[in-house]
Amino acid sequence: MFYARSAVVVARDLLGKELSHVTDEGETAGLIVETEAYLPDDPACHGYRGETHRTRAMFGEPGRAYIHFNYGVHWMCNVVAGKAGVGTGVLIRALEPTRGIDLMTTRRKGSGSRSHRVEQLTSGPGKLTQAMGIDNDCYSLPFWGGVLTIRDAGVIPESITVSRRIGISKGKTSPLRFHVTG
Repeated sequence: MFYARSAVVVARDLLGKELSHVTDEGETAGLIVETEAYLPDDPACHGYRGETHRTRAMFGEPGRAYIHFNYGVHWMCNVVAGKAGVGTGVLIRALEPTRGIDLMTTRRKGSGSRSHRVEQLTSGPGKLTQAMGIDNDCYSLPFWGGVLTIRDAGVIPESITVSRRIGISKGKTSPLRFHVTG
């Protein structure tokens, strides 16, 4: 299975795939252009301290959504990777919007966003979940079918940049952030 591999491998291989979310308002989708891997021995990983009620999805079946509320401000969308019971995953950090751009813009305006350029709609993990309508209702949903999907879009990035993770205080020196160059 695609997701039953190291979070580092899955993080790289998710680049160029399409994330789609269907709600009553319509469908939104975009190509994944930035990810971050979180490993079980990594103090920045929510699975580091073991399974809790909050993190149970992260310890579940690979390929499911681990959604969490970050600093009481934004929802974050992660893909469970590796083996069930381990607690590892990949944060989807940014998308290139492909469908439902008007709906994404409406959702971002509703959040008080002043920038409505397409390039800014999903240029960070919090913006991405706002624009896509992803919240705790998506917790533990599978990405292989249903309302939340990741599919092969036939896009293979020409170049991938690897860097340190950003926006965290622990484990920030690890080169576990991947993005499509340019």
